[in-house]
Amino acid sequence: MIPTKLYFFLCILCVAVITDCRTDQAPTDAAGERVTNSDKKSQTYPGSPEPDVAEQPPPDEPAGEEESSPKTVTTAADKELMPSFPFPPPKASASHTFAHDLFAGASSLYAVNERINAALRKGGYYEKSYYRIPEGFALVTRLEKFEKDGSPCPEEERWKTDNAGNMTTFSLYNYFKSLFTAEDGNYRIIVFMVTARNLTQKNETMTIQQAKDYLALGANRLPNSYKDIPYTNRHACTALIYEWYKPERDEPVFRQPSEYTGRYHLMKNRFTEYVNAE
Repeated sequence: MIPTKLYFFLCILCVAVITDCRTDQAPTDAAGERVTNSDKKSQTYPGSPEPDVAEQPPPDEPAGEEESSPKTVTTAADKELMPSFPFPPPKASASHTFAHDLFAGASSLYAVNERINAALRKGGYYEKSYYRIPEGFALVTRLEKFEKDGSPCPEEERWKTDNAGNMTTFSLYNYFKSLFTAEDGNYRIIVFMVTARNLTQKNETMTIQQAKDYLALGANRLPNSYKDIPYTNRHACTALIYEWYKPERDEPVFRQPSEYTGRYHLMKNRFTEYVNAE
């Protein structure tokens, strides 16, 4: 019979031996450290199948700028420094659209302008200004005084338009000056519009002061880049006549419609004759 104390001692010794054996058989890593159960799950050994790894979705690409809308195609002429004329233009007193074949042989919008210019010079129009409009250009003549029948006044009176302007600033000097220098008269400007767009007019009127400003604020010549814009079957040239009547000692009044057609105005100042001769 084994004494009780010896029995308990032998049991404890057996447990210690068994535990030490299991510890010696535990796997170790390359550094000699024991590998725990949790490490075994993540550790792989040569020849062992690769653990299943859930495919990760590709990282979201950084949000870039939205694709810009297509740029508006502009001609070289649009890059030139030239002010723009209202389009659609203000309501005119009269208008006339020329036949397309009037400018037959013109290879570009610049060539059309040269034909218009040549006819204007023959008619005594030497001062003008240019403006940009969609797919074309506008040419504005100087304000002139004309006779009741539509023909230009004699040269010494034709360009005297000081009395035609509005009295923008009231003063005793301007008031008495208008009393003694006032006279009735008819005044007009012509705006030639060459464009491939359909031409409409806004329900707005142009003042006689605006007519004077258009001459002063426009470009003095048509840019050379208009030589690169062909004159096609889509283009048309329209003359818009803006007319005012100034009563004695009163402000000028815009006439709409004119007593004459646009064609008649262009016949009386002989533009039609001169442009057909070009």
